[in-house]
Amino acid sequence: MRGAHDALVQQGDDRYGEHYLDGREKAQSKPQAGSKSSGKENTADDTAETENVVDDSPAAVFIFKDGHKIQTQNYAIQGQTLFDFSNHKLTKIQLGELDLAATKKANDELGIPLKLPSAP
Repeated sequence: MRGAHDALVQQGDDRYGEHYLDGREKAQSKPQAGSKSSGKENTADDTAETENVVDDSPAAVFIFKDGHKIQTQNYAIQGQTLFDFSNHKLTKIQLGELDLAATKKANDELGIPLKLPSAP
């Protein structure tokens, strides 16, 4: 019975394979006894470089009925509400406040695929 226990202990977290660990877990994992390390350890700078990915996609344009516009790359539309996550403060905008036809046209001209729900 001891042999099965030793096999399970030796197997450890490797039973899921390398794909199981995400970047944070890989950075935190320690080399096992008897394994050779590559000599390079992950540092805070390495982690920061991978987390600071710049989104260079074009910003979507939303045109209000009163004529003013907002541009955002970080938004979601759920039901009849537009959630703008681009600022430090979440902004909720009712789609009824937007000129949907002008918004769709402006984004089409910019080549931005924008799916808007139909008006209620």
